[in-house]
Amino acid sequence: MNTIDGALGNDKITGSGGSDVIILGDSTNGNNHDTITDFVSAADDVKSLQTILGWNSTDGTTTVLLATGASIKAADVAGDSNIQTISTNIVTHTYATFAAGVSTYAELEGAAIVAMGLTGAMDGAAVALVAVDDGRSTGLWQFISGDAGTDDAVVASEIELIGILEGVSSAAALIVGDFVFS
Repeated sequence: MNTIDGALGNDKITGSGGSDVIILGDSTNGNNHDTITDFVSAADDVKSLQTILGWNSTDGTTTVLLATGASIKAADVAGDSNIQTISTNIVTHTYATFAAGVSTYAELEGAAIVAMGLTGAMDGAAVALVAVDDGRSTGLWQFISGDAGTDDAVVASEIELIGILEGVSSAAALIVGDFVFS
């Protein structure tokens, strides 16, 4: 097993083909996200440091929990979680067009916002990892709720891209065991 830390900057990470742990850090406007090219669900792990990102579920627990829904609101209704996999796809301004420089970060972020939909009644303390795909790859976003219980659309100030799982075509196929928070 290899442990790979992308550290600062935008990195492209390819594991060894065995079980790997890929450590993702914090991001600012997508300027510190890593692209993982060979992630295999149930074999590899994404490790996001609790001390840096402060994951906190919708109901206040730091235990790693996962829920899936068509929006953040639907995933929140499905269960208390600090990992939310969104079953609605990004349609335009995909991860590939962003990587190729055809789409800007703001355009990708806007497309992710549409896919994430409404926030539900999440409190202002919720910090979740939100996985949303475009049918070819899955983006990992840090969502910091700014709603204090208001059910409204996700806004750009609430999300940051921290990673892209290239070739993972369905965010909903990810499992809780794919993530390590510490």
